[in-house]
Amino acid sequence: MKILSGLFIFSFILFNGIIQQSCKVNRKTIVPHTYFAIEKNIIVDADTSDWYGISSEVVNGKSHLWIGQGMESKNWLGPNDLSFTWRSVWKGNKVYFLFVVTDDKINHFDRPNTWLNDCVEICIDPKLSRGTRKDTIAGKTILNGYEMHFLPMQPPRAFMLDDASTYFVANPQDFDFKTSWNGEIAVSYTTTGYILELAFSIPLVTLHKSAVIGLEIAVCDDDGASRKNLLTWSGIQNDYWINMDKYGILHFR
Repeated sequence: MKILSGLFIFSFILFNGIIQQSCKVNRKTIVPHTYFAIEKNIIVDADTSDWYGISSEVVNGKSHLWIGQGMESKNWLGPNDLSFTWRSVWKGNKVYFLFVVTDDKINHFDRPNTWLNDCVEICIDPKLSRGTRKDTIAGKTILNGYEMHFLPMQPPRAFMLDDASTYFVANPQDFDFKTSWNGEIAVSYTTTGYILELAFSIPLVTLHKSAVIGLEIAVCDDDGASRKNLLTWSGIQNDYWINMDKYGILHFR
């Protein structure tokens, strides 16, 4: 009886452990990154004081590195080389973002494409529809989501629409950002990197409490020899600029 009891207890512990581990794996696999944006007045001026008390997401580890296209984990020298925090709120029909980026060397923004420079990327799935970000219908490119790039230059540069061509630094979309997107943007440099603050309205999207959109965040790093590092919020190794299936979720409340 003692042997049988012992075997039963051992089997129960083993089974329970397997179930718990399975739940952990499934939870990690199924549940996306989530951020809750509260409603708050913000002045876009690259001053962080408006954001006091707003929770931030910290992106500062190897698990956030995107590997590929010439980028390797050995390129990243730690959080002082590249890391960042971001926060978000909303007011009216605008969503606001604050990025505090640690970057040991801000380069001259002389690479032809935006993503090869020091750059902040905000990818949005406005209807949380998932799937491909772009479709081609009757020879015309349709954007289901947006891969937005922001260069922390003085003045900063904005890029939102890549349906006609890829982003070139020489062709910023600042006017469209300010008019069609009701956008605002400001940047300031710090002793350890830069602060980028921005706000915009998403075309054809009305923000309200309980609204949700898909979201991926990334920051590129160019230390003088083109892009060497890329950190993403999710840390998922996928072509996020093509497919929106793995985006996190931004809740408005």
